[in-house]
Amino acid sequence: MLGIEFSPPKSLKLKAGWRNVERVKKGIFAQLIVMGLMREHRLLTQVSAHGVDIVKFLPPLVVGEEEIDYALEALDHVISEAHRFPEGSGAWPRGW
Repeated sequence: MLGIEFSPPKSLKLKAGWRNVERVKKGIFAQLIVMGLMREHRLLTQVSAHGVDIVKFLPPLVVGEEEIDYALEALDHVISEAHRFPEGSGAWPRGW
């Protein structure tokens, strides 16, 4: 198992977006990352607990370099989309 903990970003613009998202519900940022990984890349991940910004990856016992690269590229893509907040990125689905 691998866990990635997210913390507030350093840039003022991203920090403001983080605060707005966390104001809705503590720990929702990690949930949005998990949803983006599933919706866009079909990667099944999990938020570690209620109200925390930790995403768990549970890879199979036998995993190749190709699968690891795919997961890292997918995570990078979803985080990049989150950086586009609030301009309407794919990581932030409409209609919530």
